[in-house]
Amino acid sequence: MSKAKSKTAKPASLGFSRARNAFFFAAVFSGVINVLMLTGPLFMIQVYDRVLTSKSVPTLIALSAVAVGLYLFMGLLEFVRTRIMIRVGQLYDEDMRMPVFERVLVHSVKKTPGVGTQPLRDLDMVRQFVSGPGPFSLFDMPWVPVYIGVNFLFHPWLGYLSLLGAMILFVLAILSEFMARTGTNQATQAAMKAHVLAEEASGSAEVLKSMGMQDNCANRWSR
Repeated sequence: MSKAKSKTAKPASLGFSRARNAFFFAAVFSGVINVLMLTGPLFMIQVYDRVLTSKSVPTLIALSAVAVGLYLFMGLLEFVRTRIMIRVGQLYDEDMRMPVFERVLVHSVKKTPGVGTQPLRDLDMVRQFVSGPGPFSLFDMPWVPVYIGVNFLFHPWLGYLSLLGAMILFVLAILSEFMARTGTNQATQAAMKAHVLAEEASGSAEVLKSMGMQDNCANRWSR
Protein backbone atom coordinates (compact mmCIF):
# COMPACT_ATOMS: atom_id res chain seq x y z
CA MET A 1 0.00 0.00 0.00
CA SER A 2 2.85 2.39 0.79
CA LYS A 3 4.37 1.77 -2.62
CA ALA A 4 1.06 2.50 -4.26
CA LYS A 5 0.73 5.72 -2.31
CA SER A 6 4.23 6.84 -3.18
CA LYS A 7 3.59 6.12 -6.80
CA THR A 8 0.30 7.97 -6.69
CA ALA A 9 1.88 11.00 -5.07
CA LYS A 10 4.60 11.17 -7.69
CA PRO A 11 5.38 14.83 -8.49
CA ALA A 12 4.75 15.93 -12.05
CA SER A 13 8.33 17.21 -12.34
CA LEU A 14 9.65 13.67 -12.00
CA GLY A 15 7.88 12.80 -15.23
CA PHE A 16 10.76 14.45 -17.09
CA SER A 17 13.52 12.67 -15.13
CA ARG A 18 14.15 10.19 -17.96
CA ALA A 19 14.19 12.95 -20.55
CA ARG A 20 17.03 15.10 -19.20
CA ASN A 21 19.49 13.93 -21.82
CA ALA A 22 16.87 14.44 -24.52
CA PHE A 23 16.38 18.04 -23.39
CA PHE A 24 20.13 18.58 -23.48
CA PHE A 25 20.48 17.31 -27.05
CA ALA A 26 17.41 19.28 -28.14
CA ALA A 27 19.04 22.42 -26.72
CA VAL A 28 22.31 21.64 -28.55
CA PHE A 29 20.46 21.07 -31.82
CA SER A 30 18.58 24.33 -31.26
CA GLY A 31 21.87 26.17 -30.88
CA VAL A 32 23.21 24.76 -34.14
CA ILE A 33 19.92 25.53 -35.90
CA ASN A 34 20.02 29.13 -34.70
CA VAL A 35 23.57 29.51 -36.01
CA LEU A 36 22.49 28.03 -39.36
CA MET A 37 19.67 30.59 -39.50
CA LEU A 38 22.38 33.09 -40.45
CA THR A 39 22.92 31.20 -43.71
CA GLY A 40 20.54 33.42 -45.69
CA PRO A 41 21.94 36.81 -44.63
CA LEU A 42 25.54 35.65 -44.99
CA PHE A 43 24.77 34.22 -48.43
CA MET A 44 23.31 37.54 -49.60
CA ILE A 45 26.29 39.45 -48.21
CA GLN A 46 28.69 37.19 -50.09
CA VAL A 47 26.65 37.58 -53.28
CA TYR A 48 26.76 41.37 -53.07
CA ASP A 49 30.41 41.42 -52.03
CA ARG A 50 31.91 38.76 -54.30
CA VAL A 51 29.55 37.82 -57.11
CA LEU A 52 28.18 41.19 -58.20
CA THR A 53 31.60 42.85 -58.14
CA SER A 54 33.44 40.06 -59.97
CA LYS A 55 30.48 38.74 -62.01
CA SER A 56 31.83 35.25 -61.37
CA VAL A 57 29.26 32.55 -62.12
CA PRO A 58 31.36 29.72 -60.58
CA THR A 59 31.53 31.69 -57.34
CA LEU A 60 27.74 32.08 -57.36
CA ILE A 61 27.29 28.35 -58.00
CA ALA A 62 29.67 27.44 -55.20
CA LEU A 63 28.00 29.80 -52.73
CA SER A 64 24.57 28.50 -53.72
CA ALA A 65 25.68 24.88 -53.25
CA VAL A 66 27.04 25.68 -49.79
CA ALA A 67 23.85 27.52 -48.82
CA VAL A 68 21.64 24.67 -50.05
CA GLY A 69 23.75 22.15 -48.15
CA LEU A 70 23.48 24.18 -44.95
CA TYR A 71 19.72 24.53 -45.35
CA LEU A 72 19.38 20.77 -45.88
CA PHE A 73 21.46 20.15 -42.77
CA MET A 74 19.30 22.60 -40.82
CA GLY A 75 16.17 20.81 -42.00
CA LEU A 76 17.63 17.50 -40.85
CA LEU A 77 18.36 18.95 -37.41
CA GLU A 78 14.83 20.36 -37.23
CA PHE A 79 13.44 16.91 -37.99
CA VAL A 80 15.64 15.24 -35.36
CA ARG A 81 14.79 17.90 -32.77
CA THR A 82 11.08 17.43 -33.42
CA ARG A 83 11.40 13.67 -33.04
CA ILE A 84 13.31 14.16 -29.78
CA MET A 85 10.56 16.32 -28.28
CA ILE A 86 7.89 13.86 -29.43
CA ARG A 87 9.81 11.16 -27.59
CA VAL A 88 10.05 13.39 -24.51
CA GLY A 89 6.27 13.77 -24.55
CA GLN A 90 5.87 10.00 -24.81
CA LEU A 91 8.24 9.39 -21.89
CA TYR A 92 6.37 11.92 -19.77
CA ASP A 93 3.07 10.25 -20.61
CA GLU A 94 4.46 6.80 -19.78
CA ASP A 95 5.77 7.98 -16.40
CA MET A 96 2.70 9.94 -15.35
CA ARG A 97 -0.37 8.23 -16.81
CA MET A 98 -0.63 5.53 -14.12
CA PRO A 99 -0.27 7.97 -11.15
CA VAL A 100 -2.73 10.38 -12.78
CA PHE A 101 -5.21 7.60 -13.48
CA GLU A 102 -4.93 6.43 -9.87
CA ARG A 103 -5.65 9.97 -8.65
CA VAL A 104 -8.71 10.10 -10.90
CA LEU A 105 -9.99 6.91 -9.29
CA VAL A 106 -9.29 8.28 -5.81
CA HIS A 107 -11.24 11.48 -6.51
CA SER A 108 -14.02 9.42 -8.08
CA VAL A 109 -14.35 7.33 -4.91
CA LYS A 110 -14.28 10.46 -2.74
CA LYS A 111 -16.89 12.12 -4.99
CA THR A 112 -14.66 15.18 -5.35
CA PRO A 113 -16.68 17.81 -7.24
CA GLY A 114 -15.30 19.34 -10.41
CA VAL A 115 -12.58 16.76 -11.06
CA GLY A 116 -13.87 13.87 -13.17
CA THR A 117 -11.34 12.91 -15.83
CA GLN A 118 -9.88 16.41 -16.08
CA PRO A 119 -6.42 15.29 -14.82
CA LEU A 120 -6.19 12.88 -17.75
CA ARG A 121 -7.03 15.68 -20.18
CA ASP A 122 -4.45 17.89 -18.48
CA LEU A 123 -1.87 15.16 -18.96
CA ASP A 124 -2.74 14.97 -22.65
CA MET A 125 -2.36 18.75 -22.92
CA VAL A 126 1.09 18.64 -21.32
CA ARG A 127 2.18 15.83 -23.62
CA GLN A 128 0.89 17.69 -26.69
CA PHE A 129 2.65 20.90 -25.61
CA VAL A 130 5.97 19.14 -25.03
CA SER A 131 5.65 17.29 -28.36
CA GLY A 132 4.76 20.49 -30.23
CA PRO A 133 6.67 23.63 -31.20
CA GLY A 134 6.17 25.34 -27.82
CA PRO A 135 9.45 24.25 -26.18
CA PHE A 136 11.40 25.34 -29.27
CA SER A 137 10.65 28.95 -28.35
CA LEU A 138 12.31 28.40 -24.98
CA PHE A 139 15.36 26.90 -26.67
CA ASP A 140 15.54 29.72 -29.23
CA MET A 141 14.96 32.62 -26.83
CA PRO A 142 18.55 32.80 -25.48
CA TRP A 143 19.77 33.37 -29.03
CA VAL A 144 17.93 36.69 -29.41
CA PRO A 145 20.86 38.68 -27.93
CA VAL A 146 23.19 36.88 -30.35
CA TYR A 147 21.16 38.01 -33.36
CA ILE A 148 20.97 41.55 -32.01
CA GLY A 149 24.73 41.50 -31.50
CA VAL A 150 25.25 40.34 -35.10
CA ASN A 151 23.12 43.26 -36.29
CA PHE A 152 25.32 45.63 -34.31
CA LEU A 153 28.33 44.16 -36.08
CA PHE A 154 26.75 44.93 -39.45
CA HIS A 155 25.83 48.50 -38.48
CA PRO A 156 24.97 50.21 -35.18
CA TRP A 157 21.68 51.53 -36.52
CA LEU A 158 20.62 48.00 -37.51
CA GLY A 159 21.43 46.87 -33.99
CA TYR A 160 19.43 49.69 -32.40
CA LEU A 161 16.51 49.00 -34.73
CA SER A 162 16.46 45.29 -33.94
CA LEU A 163 16.81 46.04 -30.22
CA LEU A 164 13.88 48.46 -30.37
CA GLY A 165 11.80 45.88 -32.25
CA ALA A 166 12.59 43.20 -29.69
CA MET A 167 11.60 45.51 -26.83
CA ILE A 168 8.32 46.43 -28.54
CA LEU A 169 7.47 42.76 -29.13
CA PHE A 170 8.29 41.94 -25.51
CA VAL A 171 6.08 44.74 -24.17
CA LEU A 172 3.22 43.76 -26.49
CA ALA A 173 3.50 40.13 -25.37
CA ILE A 174 3.36 41.15 -21.68
CA LEU A 175 0.36 43.43 -22.27
CA SER A 176 -1.42 40.73 -24.23
CA GLU A 177 -0.82 38.22 -21.43
CA PHE A 178 -2.22 40.52 -18.74
CA MET A 179 -5.22 41.54 -20.84
CA ALA A 180 -6.15 37.97 -21.77
CA ARG A 181 -5.29 36.23 -18.47
CA THR A 182 -8.63 36.83 -16.72
CA GLY A 183 -10.75 35.80 -19.68
CA THR A 184 -8.57 32.78 -20.39
CA ASN A 185 -8.79 31.55 -16.79
CA GLN A 186 -12.55 31.98 -16.76
CA ALA A 187 -12.89 30.13 -20.05
CA THR A 188 -10.68 27.30 -18.79
CA GLN A 189 -12.68 26.93 -15.58
CA ALA A 190 -15.95 26.98 -17.51
CA ALA A 191 -14.66 24.33 -19.93
CA MET A 192 -13.61 22.10 -17.04
CA LYS A 193 -17.03 22.41 -15.40
CA ALA A 194 -18.74 21.69 -18.73
CA HIS A 195 -16.68 18.52 -19.24
CA VAL A 196 -17.43 17.28 -15.73
CA LEU A 197 -21.14 18.03 -16.13
CA ALA A 198 -21.24 16.24 -19.47
CA GLU A 199 -19.62 13.16 -17.92
CA GLU A 200 -22.04 13.16 -14.99
CA ALA A 201 -25.00 13.64 -17.31
CA SER A 202 -23.80 10.82 -19.56
CA GLY A 203 -23.58 8.47 -16.59
CA SER A 204 -27.08 9.47 -15.42
CA ALA A 205 -28.75 9.69 -18.81
CA GLU A 206 -31.55 7.27 -17.94
CA VAL A 207 -32.39 9.13 -14.72
CA LEU A 208 -32.42 12.48 -16.49
CA LYS A 209 -34.68 11.10 -19.20
CA SER A 210 -37.11 9.49 -16.77
CA MET A 211 -37.38 12.70 -14.72
CA GLY A 212 -37.69 14.94 -17.78
CA MET A 213 -34.59 16.94 -16.87
CA GLN A 214 -32.71 16.55 -20.15
CA ASP A 215 -33.48 20.08 -21.37
CA ASN A 216 -32.53 21.68 -18.05
CA CYS A 217 -29.27 19.74 -17.94
CA ALA A 218 -28.50 20.68 -21.54
CA ASN A 219 -29.17 24.35 -20.86
CA ARG A 220 -26.94 24.27 -17.78
CA TRP A 221 -24.15 22.60 -19.77
CA SER A 222 -24.55 25.19 -22.55
CA ARG A 223 -24.25 28.08 -20.08
